[in-house]
Amino acid sequence: MAFPKEYIDFEVVELNNFSNYNGVSVYKGRHESMCLQGFSDSASAINARWLGDAVIVTMKDGEVRYYTDFDSFEKIDTYTEIKNGKSYQVPQIHDLKVGGKEYVYIVKNEKACIFKKTERLIGEYELFAGCCEDSKYALVKLNGKYNYYSFEKNCHWFDRWFDDGELDEEIDGKCLFRVVENGVFKILDEQGNDVSNSHAEYLQEWIRQYEKDKSLCNNDNQV
Repeated sequence: MAFPKEYIDFEVVELNNFSNYNGVSVYKGRHESMCLQGFSDSASAINARWLGDAVIVTMKDGEVRYYTDFDSFEKIDTYTEIKNGKSYQVPQIHDLKVGGKEYVYIVKNEKACIFKKTERLIGEYELFAGCCEDSKYALVKLNGKYNYYSFEKNCHWFDRWFDDGELDEEIDGKCLFRVVENGVFKILDEQGNDVSNSHAEYLQEWIRQYEKDKSLCNNDNQV
């Protein structure tokens, strides 16, 4: 199920105040709306907005819901944050600004979803890492494989996926990508060329750190 196109295109939501709680209405015209389900005295909304084809609703208790139709929702994943000795569950929804463009990044069902602000979903991944104002690329993972998302092109940068990868890094004014392809460690340039030989020291340093991190991770898993 999904919201009908006329509701998505109109892009208007409104909080409804009932006696003891707030609900949410979704509009397809100035005077035509339907209510989202799932609100009650113990489940009150405090904010709602469209995000792509979905409606994001923030609840009074801090929960954030992701509605894709009128009747059902998923909860945005949370992480634990400690302040003043107390732990809090914080929803993983973040507004990002990269390369002058605005994005929204959420995590649900342990998958990272990236949206262009005010537009549709542009990607859903197991990992989406490396977002800052001057980023050109983000490292993404899907179905256990890695690639790089280009913020300029709004698509995957390479036409092939890799066994593993690290965040891109600028060396001598050039953007380089550290990947593992078919079990082989490589350094690629932006055209996808293997430039490992001309960056042999950089490659070996990365392999040493990679193996060290892998060893530490394996030790942690055995504890």
